[in-house]
Amino acid sequence: MKKTTYLNLFLLFFSITSSVVYAQTTLTAGDVAFLGYNTDANGTEDHSFSWITLEDISAGTVIYFTEEGWNANGNTWYGSTSEGHYSWTASNITPAGTIVYIYENASTDVLISSVGSMSTILSGTGWNLSAGDNIFAYQSSTGVKPSSPNFLSGLYGDDNFAHTVGCDDANNWFDCQNCTTSGQSCATTGVSTTGLPSTLTNGTNAIALFPNPFNETDNAKYNGTLTGTKAFIASQINDRDNWIYDNDTAYNITSGQFASPNIIASSTTPTLTTVASGITATAATLGGNITNNGGATVTERGIVYNITGAPTTSDNKVQIGSGDGSFSDEITGLSSGTTYYVRAYAINSEGTSYGNEETFATNAPALFLSTNPTITFDSNGSAGSDDIASDGELGSDEINDLNLEIFAVNSSDTKLTGGLQVLEYNGLQQLTYETGVSPSFHGMVIQSDDQSNFSLQQFDFHDWGLYDGATYVVEGFDDGVSQGMATFNGNTTSVFINVSQGDELGNVFQNVDRIHIAQQSGSDNSYMGLNNIQVGVPITKSAPTITTTTASDITTTTVTLGGNITTDGGATVSARGFVYSSSDNTPTLGEGGVTNVLDGSGTGVFNESISGLSASTTYYYQTYATNSEGTSYGGVESFATSAPNTPPSISVNNGLTLNEGTTELIDSGKLNATDAETGSGSDITFTITSAVSYGVLFIDSNPSNVFETGDIELVVNATFTLDDINNDRLRYTNTVGDQNADSFEFKVSDPNGGELTNQTFTITINLLEVPTLTTTAASGVTNTTATLGGNVTNNGGAAVTERGIVYNTTGTPNVDDDSKVQIGSGDGSFSDEITGLTAGTEYFVRAYAINSEGTSYGGVESFTTSNPQLENFFWSADNLSAGATGVTYTFEYTTVTGLGGSDAILYALNTANGWNTNSVTVGDITVLVNGNSRTVAGIFSVGGSGAFITLDNPIVASGSEIVVTIANVSNNGNPGTYNWNWIHTATGGGNEIDPAVSPDPIVLSANTAPTVTTSAASGVTNTTATLGGEVTDNGGVIVTERGIVYNTTGTPNVDDDTKVQIGDGDGSFSDEITGLSAENQYFVRAYAINSEGTAYGSEESFTTSLNPSLTLSSSATDNTISSGASVTFTATPSGTAATNYLWKKNGIVVPGETNATYTTTDLVNGDVIEVQLSADSGTIVNTNLVLNLDAGDRSSYPGSGVAWTDISSNNNDATLPSNLATSYSTIVGAGSFNFQGNSSTTIQSSAVNNWDITSTNALSVETWVKRINGGHQFWFSTPNLHYRLGVDPSGNLFWDMGQYADRNSGILVSEGVWHHIVYTAGVETGNITTRVYVDGVEVADQNEGMGTLSSITNYLIGDGQTPGQHPLNGDMGLIRVYNKALSALEVVQNFNAEVDRFTTDVLSSNSITMTVNVPPTVTTTTSSNITFITAILGGEVTDNGGQTVTERGIVYNTTGTPNVDDDPKIIIGNGDGSFSDEITGLDSGTEYFVRAYAINVGGTGYGNEVSFTTTANDSPVGSVVADQSECINGSVTELALTITDAFPGDNTFMVTATSSNTAVVANADIIVTGNGNTRTFTITPVLGAAGTSTITVTIEDSLGEIGTQTFSVTFNDLIPPTLTAVQNIEEELDANCNFVVPDYTGLTTATDNCGTTTITQSPIAGTVISGHGTLQTITLTADDGNGNTDSTAFEVTLADVTAPTVVVQDIEMPLNETGSTSITAEAFIVDSDDSCSAVSISIDRTDFDCADLGDNPITITATDSNGNTTTETAILTLTGEDTDGDSIADSCDNDKDNDGTPDAEDAFPLDATEDTDTDGDGIGNNSDTDDDNDGDSDVDELANNTDPLDDTSFFVPGEEETPVTPTLVPAQAFTPNGDGINDFWVIPGIENYPNALVKVYNRWGHEVFASKGYNNDWNATYKSRSNSLPSGSYMYVIDLDNGMAPIQGWLFINY
Repeated sequence: MKKTTYLNLFLLFFSITSSVVYAQTTLTAGDVAFLGYNTDANGTEDHSFSWITLEDISAGTVIYFTEEGWNANGNTWYGSTSEGHYSWTASNITPAGTIVYIYENASTDVLISSVGSMSTILSGTGWNLSAGDNIFAYQSSTGVKPSSPNFLSGLYGDDNFAHTVGCDDANNWFDCQNCTTSGQSCATTGVSTTGLPSTLTNGTNAIALFPNPFNETDNAKYNGTLTGTKAFIASQINDRDNWIYDNDTAYNITSGQFASPNIIASSTTPTLTTVASGITATAATLGGNITNNGGATVTERGIVYNITGAPTTSDNKVQIGSGDGSFSDEITGLSSGTTYYVRAYAINSEGTSYGNEETFATNAPALFLSTNPTITFDSNGSAGSDDIASDGELGSDEINDLNLEIFAVNSSDTKLTGGLQVLEYNGLQQLTYETGVSPSFHGMVIQSDDQSNFSLQQFDFHDWGLYDGATYVVEGFDDGVSQGMATFNGNTTSVFINVSQGDELGNVFQNVDRIHIAQQSGSDNSYMGLNNIQVGVPITKSAPTITTTTASDITTTTVTLGGNITTDGGATVSARGFVYSSSDNTPTLGEGGVTNVLDGSGTGVFNESISGLSASTTYYYQTYATNSEGTSYGGVESFATSAPNTPPSISVNNGLTLNEGTTELIDSGKLNATDAETGSGSDITFTITSAVSYGVLFIDSNPSNVFETGDIELVVNATFTLDDINNDRLRYTNTVGDQNADSFEFKVSDPNGGELTNQTFTITINLLEVPTLTTTAASGVTNTTATLGGNVTNNGGAAVTERGIVYNTTGTPNVDDDSKVQIGSGDGSFSDEITGLTAGTEYFVRAYAINSEGTSYGGVESFTTSNPQLENFFWSADNLSAGATGVTYTFEYTTVTGLGGSDAILYALNTANGWNTNSVTVGDITVLVNGNSRTVAGIFSVGGSGAFITLDNPIVASGSEIVVTIANVSNNGNPGTYNWNWIHTATGGGNEIDPAVSPDPIVLSANTAPTVTTSAASGVTNTTATLGGEVTDNGGVIVTERGIVYNTTGTPNVDDDTKVQIGDGDGSFSDEITGLSAENQYFVRAYAINSEGTAYGSEESFTTSLNPSLTLSSSATDNTISSGASVTFTATPSGTAATNYLWKKNGIVVPGETNATYTTTDLVNGDVIEVQLSADSGTIVNTNLVLNLDAGDRSSYPGSGVAWTDISSNNNDATLPSNLATSYSTIVGAGSFNFQGNSSTTIQSSAVNNWDITSTNALSVETWVKRINGGHQFWFSTPNLHYRLGVDPSGNLFWDMGQYADRNSGILVSEGVWHHIVYTAGVETGNITTRVYVDGVEVADQNEGMGTLSSITNYLIGDGQTPGQHPLNGDMGLIRVYNKALSALEVVQNFNAEVDRFTTDVLSSNSITMTVNVPPTVTTTTSSNITFITAILGGEVTDNGGQTVTERGIVYNTTGTPNVDDDPKIIIGNGDGSFSDEITGLDSGTEYFVRAYAINVGGTGYGNEVSFTTTANDSPVGSVVADQSECINGSVTELALTITDAFPGDNTFMVTATSSNTAVVANADIIVTGNGNTRTFTITPVLGAAGTSTITVTIEDSLGEIGTQTFSVTFNDLIPPTLTAVQNIEEELDANCNFVVPDYTGLTTATDNCGTTTITQSPIAGTVISGHGTLQTITLTADDGNGNTDSTAFEVTLADVTAPTVVVQDIEMPLNETGSTSITAEAFIVDSDDSCSAVSISIDRTDFDCADLGDNPITITATDSNGNTTTETAILTLTGEDTDGDSIADSCDNDKDNDGTPDAEDAFPLDATEDTDTDGDGIGNNSDTDDDNDGDSDVDELANNTDPLDDTSFFVPGEEETPVTPTLVPAQAFTPNGDGINDFWVIPGIENYPNALVKVYNRWGHEVFASKGYNNDWNATYKSRSNSLPSGSYMYVIDLDNGMAPIQGWLFINY
């Protein structure tokens, strides 16, 4: 059916009264808990209780509290009219952990709360907590005392009623519904007791305070912790063991009297579902799926099941692993034909949660032995004539199906007859044999009637009439041969005992054809009863089942083997073990070459360690197990022992290369080892056999790459491990110069004894030089920049600390005189961009590098900077498609030089006409200079392929940013690449193009429209289908739009047909199309649009389905019910129709009923129930929704009242005028209001919340309206008339969006029809644009000419600016406001979501007329002929209700309102009219309530209630017996009782006595003697019992009247024991500052009047306490076992006598430059500890100087806070840098370089080769080639006999110069080869100059020898070391210290 809608407008004045509405917190069970209650007064504060919040509670939250009880079986309140209900309201946010104290103010029934506020009484007459009362906390959505409260917590103080089976549930909550104890029905206990609601769990969120010391508790208080998670705190609070009790005095239960709450955030219990499948007669696959673990690991999961419902882990539980996700398992052993209830469960740290409950029924029983059936007898009666239970006559068809029979036998095993029957005794049905019929009864036989075998698994047994115990024997037979027997004891109580396999039966009845059960000993019993006999298939024995597990812990000679015996085969496993062999691959017991290892007996897992194996050998093994049936093997496995140990091998030995004087790492790439057996690097050890010679090899412990204190030097025999290498701890430092090699020798070993020796590690030492480098050619040269750099190819052996480039414009630049740019450090290539250069200039550049040896340079390179015209150039075009027209090209650049008067701003020329500028005019050109627009003077097209552009004022400064835009350009029609000839400015008549800005070419491409395919329609229904397609090729440009078009005629297109846009871009797309018509053929094509055009896919077609038919049925037979009965109506649509249902009763919509079923109990005869089915509507748009008032949503408007709630969550609620509220109707739209065309129905709002339309600059208003008649009317408006929506006087739709300017659409809004109206506002192209939609279709739009919306502060609904101006006359269903502009698709979405509510678009409908029968009308007649036990009662049926009265009579009771279900009923015929009968068996002196009743098919009708009282008969009375008290195990004797009874006075009485506490006095131990009107009692307690019992004496006279008398007897020991006092003690703490409390009970002596006492102590022996000075009180308590105690206490003082521990280390440290140092105690401490207190450290000395060089012992003292001390000694080794190696630290040495010159006189105190600098140039004379700096080298001066130390004595060529004659002539050569000839350098006469300084230099100017006071004893060693200099020439300089110039010359050394 096609939807038909018409347009109707209403005008609506709208008023909303602001009110604050708090969002209540909806709580769950356990979110609050009770902490205490008092029934006694605490001052004026009476009947008080306290509770705690365990969750945060929002302000306004309401919680109800009541003392009324709950009938847990009927799920109803007890119905008390007195017990009060109050509500508590949170005034503010109440955080979790808040304790609330509530009390009654001076018995006024007014409750006062410490937090929040309490209401007055809401139900009942007052608040009166009585002893043992209860309190419930609950929430309710329907007010006080709801029928289904949301219980939050409960407390039950115990009512002191019967604690017996049926009266108390498992948690000690009273269960009056099932209580049969006299006087304790719900009717009599309702005000004092309560059951536990099913939604609460005792111990979790509720607590029953029983048992406790007083049972019926007056006052109780929680006394535990309030710290922990919510679940933990709740479990503690709801544990009665954590409460204290007082029966006399109220507790202080205000918040400060409890522990401070600290609720720790916790996770929740898991979330899961339940599944059941694979159901058979006895099995089902059950499981679940954990969808959320609650934030904590699921430690257990599984299923629970039962046959009663709501199973928990207390029922049948099957664990199925742990963790998240799905799980299942097959559950077997179920009963056939049985309904089971199952729930999945999951447990995490927060508790247990359950999935949904599932039910399933097992299949009908398959009665085969394999199902292990149970034979059950449940029909009372006798067996057949054969007296064999075999034919199902006794309710057990299983016997016949299983071919089993059961009968009784005598002692001769002969079958007995005449007495086999099923009887019920004490509620137990059982197959019995009556011995009175046949006294020779001996036992029962179970046998197969076809001699087939079976197994007996268990049976229930009961013997009757036997109280002294008996023994029974069960014997099994097979073919007449006994298979064994078992005995069991009979029962002495009236319950079954279970006899089962593995217990009494053992395993001897597993294969039998006959079972005999007989009495073995004990007195004869009158009956033997059997039931629930479980049998199964015969079980035969076999050898065990065993497996062999994989071998483990395998070494060269040992292994661990294992196995598992899973079943014993029905016989005990007597032996088990292993067999193994290296030669037999299938070893078994007894074979040659096979070893047997015995490992005990029994089943399960076993292991054995095997030793003595051979290395590198494969063994075969298997497990075995032996029982009486034979030996089984577990299967052969094998393993191989490990190979013998092999020594380690060196895998890497690459040596080390480092620079002179540096430290390098020896890592695994330089030295490494492997070992076949070793598991870790710490197991491979290297041992030094020969140490390094020219440095230090060490383990860098810190590590710091420096050999320092704490590091380990590796000398001979020192070790390091492979871990040291792998963890980068092994290092070498070169310390001796001029040596190019070093090495060390080592051996390597493993922990298994393997060793590799004679290994050498070589070290290569690079001697240092200046770096070698090259200069790279300049690159990236511009006018002011260039990239320069170099490459350090060799660092000369020392780190390059600086590198870079130097440049100038003259040539050969250097670091001192020219521009220098540092570019980092290190080796390799480097470069940098150099800026600030001068354009057009030639530069010279060299790379440089510096290390410790000096500065070096690369070669000289040169380059010239450019002189460009344009910089930062790029161009772009908005369309590079071939043949495109109207293209815009943009050029951007920066000028380098200024542009003059005739210059062009841009000259661009392209080859081959890639672009064409012929159509370009001056108007197509824009020029921006530095962001400012400039006027274009001219554009000159150059051959159509170029543009020469000038300005009217062409002066442009250099550095300007230029943007030139040229529009109206055409592209060449041929795709291809077109290069630019040039792009530049014309300065000075034309310029060269700078290569740096050479532009990219124009690349033109050929573009097409997209390629698109159409997808086949899917998901087709009667009104919807999913349509789409795929863009397979975008044609080379972006697809800006894509979607589908459809119609019903064919070949749809985007211009003429329905179009649905589905995004943009490439790829697949689809969407669900709604609003289609049923049974229509549609044609559809996908489309896609790009700049080249629109493309379509192929045409597809589909046909929508038919509207569904609708079947309506009811759960009532023939649609007929009784009055008040519940009936469910079910709508069943055909096909896959949508799921929108509308239910009506007698034409009126039933609110809130939208599902396929509708249930009601409110029907009268003739009611018509109708259901309508409409199309699926979907959901509305919820984003940016700021107002949502919906009359059809019950959460917005419940159906009555004046509050219309905003359900957008912004709290913009409306208040309805009363006239509008009374107009509410649910006939259309599930709810709407009728506006009456005047101000009485106008809605006005207060200030709005969160609309914020000025921020979003967008607005949408939506409504459903039905306009009744003409006239100007508004539906929505604001007081300033800026925003309006309605119709004008002509009925045309108009609107205003923020300007007070009417916008008329010209669209007539039809009357009398519902219409969907939407108007939107949003920014489009810079201005606000409004759009108006009617029924999902846009009908008008308007550019409002403004950029922003004005704000909305309040609004009206149904009227104009003021109430009554232009009111709405018609109906409105909803109003919504969004702070965004809804799109067209979103408008359609909202329209489709609700069109079915407001239109008649009904797909199908159906209805049912109901017949409701009514019960008869009846009256009750007045009772007559009343005696003490009889009365005549009756009534009259005055109206049969239109149906035959099938039964009539009277019902009566003693409580009131009797009924036919619960009370005595007397049937007195049927039919109409009067009836009566005499009722007998009444109780004398009793008031009875009676009602007549009559029953027809419509139900039961009752007459008025009348009452009468039977004639009274006095009861016998016993004399008062005083309460008795005796010691434990004592007796009460000779208690006399005298009975008086006026009527009948014959002194004939039956007297019995019972005990209320059988644990103290058993009923059987109360002996009553005597006759007539006197009786005597003897009472003996239960042995050892203590306590009080109330003895109730019952006296019944001959007429049945009963009187009672009570007294109490107490057996107790009330005198406490005594203890002797103990003196205070001091004890010593142990080394851990702890003291273990010993057993002190022997320090005191106990005495007691009643015998042995037990002494305990607190804290108990073994308790650990700690702390010096701790004072611990020890309490010793004596208990006489009867509840009497005595205590004595003494104090133990703890003392710390243990000295602290301290671990010290030796320290090595240098003196500072002043020759002194200081140190603190902490430097020596490795660790210090004292278990009792802090430790302070001191040393005996802190300051040191040069006198202390070397080792210094230091005394270190550790002292704890308790005065205990420990002393240790460490060594402080003081060192200092020793430049000259004379063992005197530099800071203490006045000649640090040991050159003989005191430092004070030495120009170079740290350089032994220098001490003089004659010319002061910083270069010592020995290194200075011109000592006097006179311009002549020393060599030249010596050669020319001038003084090299006198700058006034120098050589002038051509002039005479007086030569300086040396005073000494040293030897010119010597041969220091040790042959005794010429071994020393001799300077004759040097002994005459004791202060002479002699120095020798090598060819490179390095000093190699120096001596002051030379003694002709130098033998060519290097600097006084043992190393000899190489042969060669050396220069000497001798300063005689006589004022003369030094003597210089050359010396030759040869060996």
